Amino acid sequence: MRKLVVFYSFEGSTKLLAKAIAETIEADILELKPKKETVKSHGFAKYFWGGKQVLFKQKPVLEKFDKNPDDYDVIFLGTPVWSWTYTPAMRSFLES
Repeated sequence: MRKLVVFYSFEGSTKLLAKAIAETIEADILELKPKKETVKSHGFAKYFWGGKQVLFKQKPVLEKFDKNPDDYDVIFLGTPVWSWTYTPAMRSFLES
């Protein structure tokens, strides 16, 4: 059974967990990276801009994947929680 851990990490915490999970279950890993990161990781403004993107259901264009999710039997998803839901990068992935 082929396993894939797909994640988006804004400040690195989700990346750390995704790598640990992938290592433990012997899965491949795919990091979602927006072509243009519109939220900066500094100060209070990140909460405002991140929340705005979630509320308006924005879907950033992602960099090309180095793995094809269709080739896997099980996919684990990892994302920070923004405004009580998943991030715009994960929305782009799920809708593709």
